[in-house]
Amino acid sequence: MKKGILTASVIVLSILALLMLCVLLILAKMGAMVDRSVQIVEQSGWVSDKTAVDPNLETAEPGEISEKEDDVYVEVSDEDYYESPIYKQIPIDENVINLLLVGQDSTIGSGASTRSDSCIIASYDRIDKKVKLVSVMRDTWVQIEGHNWNRINAAYSFGGIGLLMNTINDTYELDMQDYIIIGFDQFAKVIDRIGGIDMKITAKEASYINGQLGRKEYEERSQTIHMNGEVALIYSRCRRVGGVFERDTRQRKVIMTIYQTLARNYDAKSVSELLNFALENVRTNIPENRLFTLALELLGIARELQIEQDHVPFDGGWKYARIRGKAVLSIDLPYNIEELHEFLYD
Repeated sequence: MKKGILTASVIVLSILALLMLCVLLILAKMGAMVDRSVQIVEQSGWVSDKTAVDPNLETAEPGEISEKEDDVYVEVSDEDYYESPIYKQIPIDENVINLLLVGQDSTIGSGASTRSDSCIIASYDRIDKKVKLVSVMRDTWVQIEGHNWNRINAAYSFGGIGLLMNTINDTYELDMQDYIIIGFDQFAKVIDRIGGIDMKITAKEASYINGQLGRKEYEERSQTIHMNGEVALIYSRCRRVGGVFERDTRQRKVIMTIYQTLARNYDAKSVSELLNFALENVRTNIPENRLFTLALELLGIARELQIEQDHVPFDGGWKYARIRGKAVLSIDLPYNIEELHEFLYD
């Protein structure tokens, strides 16, 4: 398994590296900003078949996948949408905290018009002093409770954050209960609020960004550029250069770059102001007191903290497929469960 490792330098609030997808750690304004609309309930008893493969899938080669097939999304009417509860989970390891970071392709809220365009498992191992970021590939073809087979991110359109978390927990046998959600419009605002970020880009990425901006802002060569919120959003969502796997790698790079930017430029007062700015830009069900407790813990190990990254499905555990005009990833589920648990817990 390949793991990119970043040793964290000392910062005033290293908690930002763990609990913020582009500065997602927030304070609960007067104790009222924690999202309690999604209940945590006992499990329904439904469990997917971990050995099953959808017989309707057709094998496809990478060069056969068209942009049109890649862009097919599930359509859900407001009448069919429901807010699923989160199923209660028994912690796999009391020393490992897992939470779900979701990038939503509309403004913060819920309903049939929203999609989870980006999904990352953030894991903190208190014993090994490591943070691990795992991108959940949105095109993974899985079983969803009440909806047969579909792309894993379709769960968010069907039943909100609850059904998405339940689906990921069921598919990969995880124990997540907590989430943080940011809309992409809000993502750009937060990047601007911290003064932008410096990112290394390739010639192809520069060309793509220029095309999306509608002007030649950057020379089309490998270079480091300073990105404002608009450009960082274009960069993070780009899948036309290198496909969805490289796109998700870019998103994890952005998280770590934000971490480094905050480490260089922010003191406690500045971070406090930034957190207040982020109040209206995210949804989370994590209570304020838990955020502070974890923050104090991470502050004490900042010199030792490491960040590792990967994606699921893992290399060697998936293949391209298509179904009903959609390009999807058919996965070896037992293999990926074993690899993910080894990555998170060993």
